Amino acid sequence: MTESPHPNLPDVPWPDCVPTLTDGVVVLRAHRESDAPRIVEQCIDAASMEFLPLPRPYALADAQEYLETVRTGWSQPWGRRAWVVTDAGDSFLGTVNLHDRSPLRAEIGFGLHPDGRGRGLMSRAVRLLAQRAFDEGVAVLRWRAVAGNWASRRVAQACGFGMPVTVAAGALDHAGHPRDEWHATLRAGEPMLPTQPRPPVLETPTLRLRPFGPDDGPSDAVDEPDLQALRFTPAGAVPTRAAFPDWLAEREARYAGGGALWWCLAERHTDRAVGMVVLFGMGPLEGRFQGELGYWVYPSQRGRGHVAEALPAVRDLAFASCADGGLGLLRLHATVDAENLPSLAVLTRLGMREWGRSHASWARIDGSLADGVHLELLSSWPLLPLRDARARGATGSAAGQPTGSRRRGRT
Repeated sequence: MTESPHPNLPDVPWPDCVPTLTDGVVVLRAHRESDAPRIVEQCIDAASMEFLPLPRPYALADAQEYLETVRTGWSQPWGRRAWVVTDAGDSFLGTVNLHDRSPLRAEIGFGLHPDGRGRGLMSRAVRLLAQRAFDEGVAVLRWRAVAGNWASRRVAQACGFGMPVTVAAGALDHAGHPRDEWHATLRAGEPMLPTQPRPPVLETPTLRLRPFGPDDGPSDAVDEPDLQALRFTPAGAVPTRAAFPDWLAEREARYAGGGALWWCLAERHTDRAVGMVVLFGMGPLEGRFQGELGYWVYPSQRGRGHVAEALPAVRDLAFASCADGGLGLLRLHATVDAENLPSLAVLTRLGMREWGRSHASWARIDGSLADGVHLELLSSWPLLPLRDARARGATGSAAGQPTGSRRRGRT
């Protein structure tokens, strides 16, 4: 980190009192009057309006009033310290600040202009400002966001903030209505690294395994959960179009809690979502040694070999050593409805072996019970030669999912 020579002293007027901070990629500089139009653009963006108690409508006069609060904050000994987030181009890309400051504690806040998103700039900015705060003697930094603001939560998580707690009615929206809030902390000396790394993007000949996005739900009625999906998967495992936003939010929460990695199966040439693969039940990073496989494909995509093509890539990642970028697992396992023959074929082709059956342990949507087939694969076992993974008979509708129990009476 390098810093400009301007000292942050009370007798130095704003904006000269604002030190310029950089890590060589992101630059934190003082606000300027000319930033006002870009501030308006950021604040009228839908993501900003959803999670911040901003004036509505937000106009140029509001941006100018905000700039005055920035000036005032820098004039006060324990006032808010705010910077513009930018890069080598010097255009306004967002803001980051320290507020509610005291000698040993401060709160960090941030927001990005749409032009700055998706580039990792805010994670860099937060680390840069957090290190400055710690260097000045701050012992703990707080982070808060309205529950559901996953973009903010991902930044905090990437910078080492711990698992958030949910504070009921911790925030008020622009109209004064209470909203739940996430709170987390980062202490001096703790590594500013991801507390739960995002799963890597995996590629196969025709698929890309990537994170889910807001447009990856069922594209039309044909991909709504059908009788086969309802029969072989737990309730809610395969999303409907109407429930997809809540489905995605729930899985984001499960992912953020650790112990599971989720991938959207997408066609490489179109990026269209065709299904999902999940590794779950892995537990915390320390002591992790096994995981359970689950998957499904949208009804229109069955019989195309998508799952059979994707699972070897997930298996290889699971068994690769941590030093080689893998998960270092020793065992994979899955449980399937005994009558779900396509899934059994997929898992057998992957190299899994049946180790047992549990009778009347799989609760179906109609209330009937089926036997569950338990399969496993150890990293020490030699892999059998794979037949063509694109064979039509190689796909199944689903294996186990961490969205609810297969067993009656278990939650």
